[in-house]
Amino acid sequence: MAEEFIARENAVLDTEISGRITLRQVVDEVAENYDFGGQKPEHVHPLSRGLETRKFTCWVGNKCYLLKTYDDSASRPPRFRLRNLSALEGNLEKAGIPFARTIDTKDGYSFIPIEKRVTPSTIYHTAVFVSEVFVGRPLQNPTIEDVEAIVGYMTRIHQIKDYAVLPAMDSWSLLRLVKTYD
Repeated sequence: MAEEFIARENAVLDTEISGRITLRQVVDEVAENYDFGGQKPEHVHPLSRGLETRKFTCWVGNKCYLLKTYDDSASRPPRFRLRNLSALEGNLEKAGIPFARTIDTKDGYSFIPIEKRVTPSTIYHTAVFVSEVFVGRPLQNPTIEDVEAIVGYMTRIHQIKDYAVLPAMDSWSLLRLVKTYD
């Protein structure tokens, strides 16, 4: 059984994230660039349903973290999207809205860029950030109170000054949600 577990974890670590950049390389870079007291992330597990990102949970000691990888395959370059994420986190913090914080690297950055040149003209890029795990529970058969709490949280996010949900881009009717909830 232990051999099966190790084989499964190795298969996950050999997953290609961006071109030929593997999750194993990402984990090694995270271990080198974040202050985990000399420990390396382990028990890496993929999560599904990422929009423009691949997500993984991992353990360092007895703490669980979330790894998010942004690659060149999405609509915007990874560094652009991560800078926007940093700005959003600053706005959430100012508004007093709880969220899973991004952990700074040893050098004080919010993410690490990883590049791998495979030919003189081909370079793969990905950017990785690590955040605390936002503890929750699976939402099955939500109560009215659950839905009200979720809507209240979403409303608080979209009431942040300068968050700028444009009416033409409001496919989820968030502006109507905020107006209705108020």
